[in-house]
Amino acid sequence: MFDRREIGLDAEPRLIAERADQGYVFVGNHKEFPVSAKIGRQELVYGEQRQVGSFLWNNNARSFDAAKVRYQSKWFGADVFTGGVVFNDSNNFDKSHLDSDHFSGVYVNFTKIPGVTDKQLVETYLYNHNVDRNSLREDWGGVAAPFRQPFVQDLYTAGLRIKSKPNAYGAWDYSAELMYQFGTIYNRFTRDMTEERDAIVLRGALYLIFALALMIVSLVADFAKVRAVVEDRHSMIGALGASLRFLRRRFVRAAALYALNVLALLVILRLWLQVAPSAATAPWLALLIGQIYLLMRVWAKLAFMASETVYFQGELAHADYTAAPDPVWPDSPAVEALGNLRRS
Repeated sequence: MFDRREIGLDAEPRLIAERADQGYVFVGNHKEFPVSAKIGRQELVYGEQRQVGSFLWNNNARSFDAAKVRYQSKWFGADVFTGGVVFNDSNNFDKSHLDSDHFSGVYVNFTKIPGVTDKQLVETYLYNHNVDRNSLREDWGGVAAPFRQPFVQDLYTAGLRIKSKPNAYGAWDYSAELMYQFGTIYNRFTRDMTEERDAIVLRGALYLIFALALMIVSLVADFAKVRAVVEDRHSMIGALGASLRFLRRRFVRAAALYALNVLALLVILRLWLQVAPSAATAPWLALLIGQIYLLMRVWAKLAFMASETVYFQGELAHADYTAAPDPVWPDSPAVEALGNLRRS
């Protein structure tokens, strides 16, 4: 049960929620035995709570119906848990959907790595969040709209966290966390579809959006490199800005050029698939075909950059802009000596 009072306004506490936040059984004593177990509704707090935590400062503080086993030694500690998120459900006095929503993971903190953990905290983890289609048929009416009915998914998150210990580097401190996510997620747009054709069209549209975003990033990077070389720039940040300004006025033509270059790469790939050597191909012929394919790929990449350079020069550059200045021969020593005499 939680209450909220506004300073200077509320004389009496105002009930804003009733919930069973925690209730668990804990077995173990790490001073006597390295393994402990915790079963029931509990908080899971790891790292800086960027991904998994109780978030007590939030209006929707989080807990889990989970079973957790911890092993602790002088070298490392490891938590292994499985369970589900508890949703703030006003209709069901809070509820976890363990029959359709599963959250499991392993979190390891290293305590004794020579030369590393004396000044750093080093932790690694792997999480899995699995939500099956049965969640679509459950009652979510009592859960606030932003938090109800998660996507149908089977996602994994692997990560590494490193953080300096207090005063390890004097007045300086640092923290770094690297994460990689993989698995599958099914968009809510497809959950009510009855025709496979519609799902295929949606997937094709998403692929198209991804390809467009990839093309834009590639174009900006390519023309930043072109401008850095042609204009002899020393700042790549400035070159990126110049690339954006150039593409803003010529995006359609630059995109058409990019598409032609991609088409050339696809033609080379298609030819390779046509003549790719098999297990029965003579070794010398397989080697020859492979080398020709590599040469064609190198040629295509060089043509890619060359065509973009030529396009940039044709659109923006001119002879005085790109050509080196005409060489000016210095005066002879005699002329320099006469000039010094006049000044004296």
